[in-house]
Amino acid sequence: MNYIKSKLSRQLLCLIVVIFGLVFISLGIILPQLLLPVYEENLYNYLKEPLSLVGEDINDNQNPNIDTEIAYVYIYQDNVVTSENLTSILPVSSVDEVIPKMTNEYGSFVYKLQKYYYYQENSNDITKIALTNDRYINKTKADVLYSVLPITLITFIIISFMLIIWSHIIVRRIEKLKEKIEERLKQVIYPGFKKDIVSFGFVKKIESNDQKAHVVVEIVSANAQIAQELRLNIANALKDLNLELNLEII
Repeated sequence: MNYIKSKLSRQLLCLIVVIFGLVFISLGIILPQLLLPVYEENLYNYLKEPLSLVGEDINDNQNPNIDTEIAYVYIYQDNVVTSENLTSILPVSSVDEVIPKMTNEYGSFVYKLQKYYYYQENSNDITKIALTNDRYINKTKADVLYSVLPITLITFIIISFMLIIWSHIIVRRIEKLKEKIEERLKQVIYPGFKKDIVSFGFVKKIESNDQKAHVVVEIVSANAQIAQELRLNIANALKDLNLELNLEII
């Protein structure tokens, strides 16, 4: 029985590790990738809204529409004006290095191994561009993860607790079944004697689950008739348990 408990414990531990691994992969890798288009759509709206509100002086620090997390670029003919916070958002010596990368109305580009997002609109021959780094995306991912993680961990703990209870129930059920098998075997008298095979110590192993039983009986006689009689008597004794019997008589 200790072997069964040890085996079930190992299986349970493996199952819990697998569940934890699946949860970790789902939350840490799959979920952020699935939600990335949503994050990016929100970010583009976040970049778009200020463009219609920011005035001509994009370096006006009193302007409440200026977000320090967003840098602005105005292009009029050959003149390019940038907000003072550009280099803190995008570390470039000249904005001309990245302007060719912004070819669509909105999108993203990679500069020095970091991803940046932009949104631009044209009005009165002036191109207004709002751009930011991936800090917003990373923060949103972290916020979602921190929101989902507690619920997931609680669910994981509950499932683990239920599995532990289930394993104890299974072990206890097997123990009771083994006790029933042993009680039935105590009714099997060794041929030619008045003592049962359990009392003689001939029963060397009893293993069982809900559907099967494995019983090993070791006898001192080489008489095939005794072995055959024991096999029949043991099968009859365990018949009412409705088990698939694997009986070894050695």
